[in-house]
Amino acid sequence: MGDTMRLRSSDAGVVEPIWQRFAPSARIKRVDPATFRFEWDSVALPGFSLVEYRLDADVHSVVDARDQLFVCQLSTPGGGVGSDRVAFDQSMPWACGELPVEAEWHGEARVRAMIFDLSAAEAAARRMSGDDGLRLRVLGQQPESAVAARVWLNVFEHVRRSLLDDGGHAEPLLAAELAQHALRTTLAVIPTSYLEAIVRAPRGGPAEATVRRARVYIDEHAREPITVDEVAAAVHMSTRGLQYAFARTTGESPMRYLRRARLAGAHAELSLGLEPVATIARRWGFAHDSRFARYYREQYGCMPGEQLARARS
Repeated sequence: MGDTMRLRSSDAGVVEPIWQRFAPSARIKRVDPATFRFEWDSVALPGFSLVEYRLDADVHSVVDARDQLFVCQLSTPGGGVGSDRVAFDQSMPWACGELPVEAEWHGEARVRAMIFDLSAAEAAARRMSGDDGLRLRVLGQQPESAVAARVWLNVFEHVRRSLLDDGGHAEPLLAAELAQHALRTTLAVIPTSYLEAIVRAPRGGPAEATVRRARVYIDEHAREPITVDEVAAAVHMSTRGLQYAFARTTGESPMRYLRRARLAGAHAELSLGLEPVATIARRWGFAHDSRFARYYREQYGCMPGEQLARARS
């Protein structure tokens, strides 16, 4: 079970002790009592923490995460964030590498961070890449495309909502799966030695390896409104290149595989017989009943209503 904290305060004295658990060097330089505001939401699981906060103050902080994979996005109109005199794009997340990251702002800022225990993340990266000697290192501190950045931010919102708003932190198996989901997405988005290991992987050639990773990503995100562009970004390939790799190795398009994955999810829920067809169809991204029925019959040889009736009989 995860530990959660949700705090709203206008007392500057309570802020630093909480904040410094995640950024020990952070300091609040000046507070205007008339405008000071602090909103904090966090959840801590074994090997993984998620934090979101809003802070209105004059701030300087340094993050030097040697034993963590620390990935964060900071948005503020009154300052910025960067490393070694290089300013980061505030619309994108950034990761701590070998150099500390410094942030400074005056006024309001919103911060979103996912923090992984480095040794546990490295062990997971070794399992996923098949490289038992992999040392997990950050090679580039921001994603290489805006699409990849949006994928990370979308996953952050999904994991935060699931763990905090929907109570997922109280379900150990669900919480562990969400933490793994967060890590897999982070490793796909942030340039690290993990991606180098994936590229080097000899199994089945580069096209087969790419399609295999894309299928895993699609299976994990099928219930979300993902696009082919986002899938391509997650496996570090152009959309056109991904479509070619699918056609070459499977004879189908990424969108067709995504549709089949969603139909499989809908089929599993229809087989439980608990909800109407339309409810299940919309949950899995099918807005048109007739189109859903046609696709379902093509894949399973019967109408969705017939499957539901069998499940209820």
